[in-house]
Order: sequence, then C-alpha cells, then structure tokens
Amino acid sequence: MDIKSIVGQLKQPYYILNFSIVFSFILLRCLGVVERSSSERLTIYYTLFAILIKTVKSRVIKSVDFVLTSALFIIKLSILYLLYAVDNYYLFITYLLSFIVSYILYSQPVYQIPSSSDLKVTYFNPITLSNTLSNHSVKDDGDKDDNQYLIVTFFALWSPVCTYLAPTFISLANKYGNDRIQFGKVDIGRWKPLTLKHNIDDSVKSNQIPTIILFKNGVEHKRIPTIDKSTAFTLKENELIDYFNLDQLQTETKQSRKKPSSTKSITYSKSSKNKKD
Repeated sequence: MDIKSIVGQLKQPYYILNFSIVFSFILLRCLGVVERSSSERLTIYYTLFAILIKTVKSRVIKSVDFVLTSALFIIKLSILYLLYAVDNYYLFITYLLSFIVSYILYSQPVYQIPSSSDLKVTYFNPITLSNTLSNHSVKDDGDKDDNQYLIVTFFALWSPVCTYLAPTFISLANKYGNDRIQFGKVDIGRWKPLTLKHNIDDSVKSNQIPTIILFKNGVEHKRIPTIDKSTAFTLKENELIDYFNLDQLQTETKQSRKKPSSTKSITYSKSSKNKKD
C-alpha cells in the first residue's frame, strides 16, 4: 500500500474519530487536567511493547489497516487504565462511553468489493455450493479439457484476517477467474453446517479462519491452512498463486478453450480446399 492509499484510509470517519479521542486524552494530560499516574511511564512501555508484539505476531497480514486498528485498541485500553489508576472516574466513564459510541457509529473499515468484480466472486450457501460442486463433477478420464476448478474462501465477519484477505482474493479472482476457474465465498457465521462438512474449525481461537479450498471437478484438491497445520495461512498474493498453481491452471484452461476454435478452422480450410478442387 502506497502513501496515497494510506492517507486515503486515514480520512475515513473510523480513524478520524478514534484518533481524535486519543489525542484529546494527550491534550488533557499535557494541560494537567489528568493527573500523572505513578505507573504512567511503565504503562507507556507496556503499550508500545504490546503493539510491537501484536504487529510481529500478525506479520502474515501485511496490512496497515490491521496495524492501526490493533494499535488503537491497545492505546484505548491504556487510556482507560491510566484514568482508573488516578481515580478520575468521571473521565473514565466519559472515555469508555466515547469508545463504545464510536464503535457503534463507525466500525472498523471493511473492504468493499468493486462493482466490476461482483461477477467474479459468488457468495454461496449450502444449496448453491452443493449444486455447483455437483455440476463440476465429471468422469475422471485424465482429459484436462474437462477439468472445472472452484476456489472458495470460508470466512467470518468477526475475523480481522478475513477482512484483510478480501482485496487479495478479489485481485486473484480478477486475474485468474474464467469460465472454468471460479471464485466464491462462504460466510461460516451464517452457514455453520458447511464448516462441519468441510472440516473447518470455526471457534474463536481457530487457526483455520479463513480457509481457502480449491475444488477440482467437484472434489477438494487442496486447501490452506491444511487440517494438520503443516501449511500455515498466508495473505501474500504471490504465495497463494504459487500454492494453488494458479498460473498453471490459467494456462491449462486457456489452451483447452482454444482447441475447439482451432479444430473448426482446420475443418473449414479443408472444406474450402475441396470446393476449390
């Protein structure tokens, strides 16, 4: 993400409101309205350390949004602690209510799918996913021309990782989606039976949210993260491309689409030659 994109993100109401609340506390502290706590310096060290640990542990996400959101959450907890430590219950309640109201009015920004990408990604429910996989099922005769691929992300609205996967998944759909490589998403919060059917742990502490599964001819072919956790999840677009061999699949499907037209061209040329003779 470049500087221009970062500035654009910071202009969103969510960040403007939350940063305003945080800076208001700093201003009150500098003006002496908020007393200095004996543990203030230690709290600042712990806050910075927590932000650093959170950033390092979530390095797979590689998102400015995630770092800023995590930092704001930790800083807001520190503000409440400092106010409680100096027995300033009036400001404690005021800031607590302001955090709650800001969360209700402006939740964390979620990636919006561009209108041009709507046709590239299909949102499945149990019936539509089952029907699609059934339609993709073909006799395995080794003919690559018959292969149908479906790449599905099983996501949860409460998962930050799922939030930051959205633009990457849309980018993959735009680059590799065609009539034989389809992309789809399943909201596991709404369709829990699909998590059981596809062996996905949807608990809050799960490392399998999100899960991306590649289906080949209606049968699971590959997934990330793997059930045995031998392969960890990644949000890096190039790593997902390599893991699912998307370049190879795209080449395969493009070549097979060209075959009928080339055959037709040869037949036409022969018939034309016979007419000339």
